[in-house]
Amino acid sequence: MGERSQFVEFLTRLVKLDQQGQLHDALWLKFRGPVAKLMENRYVYRPFWLNQNEVPGNEDWAREFRSLAEHFV
Repeated sequence: MGERSQFVEFLTRLVKLDQQGQLHDALWLKFRGPVAKLMENRYVYRPFWLNQNEVPGNEDWAREFRSLAEHFV
């Protein structure tokens, strides 16, 4: 299992165990500003970099990024 897969599995388990929503509260109530800033940053969005490296299928990264950002922020 790769490092990324292990990280995703870890986060999935963590969220499952957080039945009282403490993670949600910490991220969206206490740290809403920093989380929003991070999500507005195209440089942390993988399809942006795939497009920069001319990987096919990522040409519409900007529209998808805006849509994702609007959903969470």
